Amino acid sequence: MQSDRKPRSLIDSFRNRSGHSPHPGPLSDVLPRNVIQQFNALKESVSKLQDENEALKLQLKNLQTLVADISAKLQAVEERLDTPKPTLWERLKVSLLNRPPIDVLKNQKIYKNEPCFNTELQNVPMDPATGVPQIVVLCCFLIEKHLMEYNTQVNDSEEDIMEAAKIISGIYRAPGDCVEIQKLRFKINDNRYDCLEYERNVNTIASLLKLFFFELKTPLLRDIDFLKSLDVNPHIFGTLTMDGKVSALKNFIEQIPEENFRTLKHFILHLTRLTFTYSDLITSKGLSISIGPSIIRIERHFENLDHRAEHFSIMNNYLDYLIQYSDYIFPQMAIISTEV
Repeated sequence: MQSDRKPRSLIDSFRNRSGHSPHPGPLSDVLPRNVIQQFNALKESVSKLQDENEALKLQLKNLQTLVADISAKLQAVEERLDTPKPTLWERLKVSLLNRPPIDVLKNQKIYKNEPCFNTELQNVPMDPATGVPQIVVLCCFLIEKHLMEYNTQVNDSEEDIMEAAKIISGIYRAPGDCVEIQKLRFKINDNRYDCLEYERNVNTIASLLKLFFFELKTPLLRDIDFLKSLDVNPHIFGTLTMDGKVSALKNFIEQIPEENFRTLKHFILHLTRLTFTYSDLITSKGLSISIGPSIIRIERHFENLDHRAEHFSIMNNYLDYLIQYSDYIFPQMAIISTEV
């Protein structure tokens, strides 16, 4: 039996079949389960790789910033290396120029004068009996005492006699122990004057006294005062007779400040006693050369070294006259002193 349907073309047949075909089901119904698992694993791997990629990008950005900073610092270092390094003197000069004035440091109580050394004479602790700095009185007394001990306690051996003569003749000329001098300085600034009594090196005591005079803010005598004076100006002083020189020098010394006069008098009489007691070993000329720069401060400037040396010699001559004629310039002198 034949069908009553009319025959259709293949295209119509395909179209009708496609139009009426059911929608396909889920992917799990189409693909095998293992394929799906592999696909999901790949998705997770891709997600992790993307996260790692973002982290690496951030690290790269940080590294680029760090490299830029290092490059800038290296460039700055290279520029400093190319710039000439200042010398020690240039750095010291800048430091000194930037240093505040001494008055500002004193007002801020950063800088203080020492009680005894490196200060004004009127600020130094004075001996109540003489009105002379206590350090001057003690040092002069101890120097004379030690020299007397050297002179009286030597044996008859030639070696001991020569050693005593060497010590006595080198007074104020031979240097003392620098370390001990600084120790004594600190102790005296701390008002411990008894430390001098335990010092056995007479040259250390003498050097300490020279240091005291040398560091005075205002010296006992100044060369410019001699040059300005009408009495003891070198050009006039050289034309005077011996009596005239001594009289002019006496008048000049009496015009200096009272504390300077008392201190100078005490020290000059001490030097005179040394030349009187040890006349064969100590001379006024030798003492004036050794002690002169500490007593008479040279403030005049000389370009020529020969002129400067000649000027020193002239100033030392004044001190020599003070020692030789101290009995006239400083009356009421006692040649030998046995007590402070």
